Amino acid sequence: MAETTNAAVVASVSGSDGAISNGRRNQLPVRVTVTQPALVDTDARAADLPVWPGPDPSEFLAPNPPAGTSGQLTGAQAGEVFAAAQNNPGEFWNVGGVVVWLVVT
Repeated sequence: MAETTNAAVVASVSGSDGAISNGRRNQLPVRVTVTQPALVDTDARAADLPVWPGPDPSEFLAPNPPAGTSGQLTGAQAGEVFAAAQNNPGEFWNVGGVVVWLVVT
């Protein structure tokens, strides 16, 4: 089994962008901002974690010093990521077999 680097990603919901409904009482954001500030080390195994529902972070994150990298998800992707985060009891995700710390707020 190959060693993998674990990455930290923080996502915040833009409150002024409105929301979409997921058919339930709660509202889903139409935009989230995702920031990858640093790498992390954890004993968690990717196979034991929920799969990240959004695109691979490398597809939408860009350099944003001093915060590392930053990017946004919009529309259905933002809503899906936010809803999945509400059901994830922790903040670690399986992103392509790698443990990634993703905080969605």
